[in-house]
Amino acid sequence: MPTDRSTDYPSVAVGRFKEILGRYQMRVFDRLARYSSGESLLLRTLVLHDGPLHPTELRQRTCTSSARVASVLKSLEGKGLVMREADGRDRRRVQVTVTPEGRARAQQEIDEMDEEAQGVFEKMGKRDTEEFIRLLDRMLEVFVSQGTGSR
Repeated sequence: MPTDRSTDYPSVAVGRFKEILGRYQMRVFDRLARYSSGESLLLRTLVLHDGPLHPTELRQRTCTSSARVASVLKSLEGKGLVMREADGRDRRRVQVTVTPEGRARAQQEIDEMDEEAQGVFEKMGKRDTEEFIRLLDRMLEVFVSQGTGSR
């Protein structure tokens, strides 16, 4: 029995989505990876929070394992980009603060990301950029409203 293609649009869209991602995957994700993992991610999280965070909060905000957060914090601390200190309210807990050097590095990366995005949006043009942002907002709204593991 033939299927009506108009009712099958979600699976057709998924196929096109995968095709597009596959075509650009390596070039795009390699460029984004430098901003979305490890030291860069933790530094930006601290800067954007604008205050100290506990390692557990960093883990939750970055969806990173405890072991990975500990390893990255050790590296950042060794480079003088963050400081770990006892929490003033609970001396058993540690809080992480970004140093001025760490703040400068994170801000430089934020500025680079902004410049790259602005260049893309400039080439896309105003109308396509506005449509892209509107659709991205809608897609993420629907994605979040579905919750985890539900349809």
